[in-house]
Amino acid sequence: MFSQATRSIASTAARRAAVRSTTRAASSVSARVVAAPLPSKLSALALLAATTTAAIVKNNQDNYVVSCDKLPVEGVAGTNQERTFLAVKPDGVQRGLIGDIIARFEKRGYKLVGLKMVWPTEEMAANHYKDLAKKPFFPGLCKFFSSGPIICMCWEGK
Repeated sequence: MFSQATRSIASTAARRAAVRSTTRAASSVSARVVAAPLPSKLSALALLAATTTAAIVKNNQDNYVVSCDKLPVEGVAGTNQERTFLAVKPDGVQRGLIGDIIARFEKRGYKLVGLKMVWPTEEMAANHYKDLAKKPFFPGLCKFFSSGPIICMCWEGK
């Protein structure tokens, strides 16, 4: 749900903190500890990175609180921003296309407002496609829609 820039900044900060801490620690310990086997060094570095990342997330946790109560799903009348619903159906989820779909929308300047994974029942599918209830393909459509998890997204943009 975070933008790529935010993820990149957090990743870079965690790496820099890990390198700084490792460098400081290595300069003040005995030669026996510095000459430890490579797997234990990597394990220690991974533990340090995980701890640093957890600390950063804990300190910045208040910045990531999102409240959707202020704006209605359809957007605010009179503004140039619109919102739309997009569902990645079970075949798209199974084929692993979620990341590609999100990337395409982000490249075009749209903002991901909400995302939820749901495994719909046939009743939910029938309610979603109720305008197609009289079509001959309706039962198959409902069965397909409820055959696996779907990704529900709300996008905002001009």
